[in-house]
Amino acid sequence: MVKRPQRLILVALLALSAALLLRTALNKEKPAAAPSGGEEKQPFATIENLVYTRTVDGVVQWQMQSDEGLYYADDKRLDLRQVNGTIFSSDRRITLKGDNGRVFLNTRTASLEGGVVGRTDDGYVLYTKRLDFAGDSHQIHTDEAVLIEGKNVTVQGVGMDADLKKQTFVLRQAVKATFGAGGAS
Repeated sequence: MVKRPQRLILVALLALSAALLLRTALNKEKPAAAPSGGEEKQPFATIENLVYTRTVDGVVQWQMQSDEGLYYADDKRLDLRQVNGTIFSSDRRITLKGDNGRVFLNTRTASLEGGVVGRTDDGYVLYTKRLDFAGDSHQIHTDEAVLIEGKNVTVQGVGMDADLKKQTFVLRQAVKATFGAGGAS
């Protein structure tokens, strides 16, 4: 049985497919070649003000919102611009922002790149260049430099593995922490 949010996404994708097929039939122009001379994949559809929601058993796990989304049917992938996201885990919520994002529909994973900022309900703020999120396992990873600020604490390092279900994270190398008055306020 298909859940209501998944049914709405499916109907929207089918409507976009029909519109694109009709447009292609009416417009016989070939797409412009990639500037490098190579063949660049063309998106199946461009969606403005896209909202992608991942649910499990009717419970929202995570959501990505974007000014513009490009859907690549062959790769079953969404490429996003100016992304706002939310991850829901137990009794916590983490909001995320990034310049670009990617959602892999087959694996239910996502990534954010470019000025990534994450905020937890309890006041922690994370800064990095890239985050990868595995939705089903609620794992977050990055190989980039990470800065985490909270009330009276600042932690920085390179590379991070976080388990949102266990509410734990590990910074892999070059770890430095400042507590007390030297931490963020």
